[in-house]
Amino acid sequence: HGERMIKRTFNPGFRIELHQKDLKLALEGASALGLSLPHTASALQLMNSCAANGGAQLDHSSLVRALDARTGKIEWKQDLRKVAKRQPPMWGFSSSPLVTQGVVIVHAGSPGKLGILAFDAETGEQRWHFDPKLEQHRPAKFCRGVAYHEAANAADGTPCKARIYTSTRDARLIALDAATGREAWRTTLTAPLRSGPTVAGSRVF
Repeated sequence: HGERMIKRTFNPGFRIELHQKDLKLALEGASALGLSLPHTASALQLMNSCAANGGAQLDHSSLVRALDARTGKIEWKQDLRKVAKRQPPMWGFSSSPLVTQGVVIVHAGSPGKLGILAFDAETGEQRWHFDPKLEQHRPAKFCRGVAYHEAANAADGTPCKARIYTSTRDARLIALDAATGREAWRTTLTAPLRSGPTVAGSRVF
């Protein structure tokens, strides 16, 4: 999928309309169980927006485009090969962008400071980057996505009120300030993770 994003070719592997179906089923099941899945709902909104702009038959990698909702014009784009200074791994960049706090956060998995990148949602300019400081970096060690959480009782302007969570395949869970990319804390887990973390209530899974 990373190669498709870079080359701007979105011939479907798994179509947007199929994601819409699956996400709706997940939300219906969660509602029946009394659960809240805000990020799943956000993902469905992104899929709906893409479909509304003629992308229902495209691969889900087409979500990388930032489109003007009225005209379909590409407002901005970034070549992650150049920004992250790396070639995509053989499986591509295997996570969707996270949009929050006025930034678009992507998981590039690059060595050093370019592991996670945040771009201004309006202009596409880079706002911050994060170095996970892995001891022995390999692309496979950096995990497949990020999660978002905002402390409901924290006053506006409180440092790290909104946080980004990411995990690594060498068994680390890391929390970042969503506004600045600064590390809030990290912890070592008992086993490596092969997927991004999930936040429910005040807990990170």
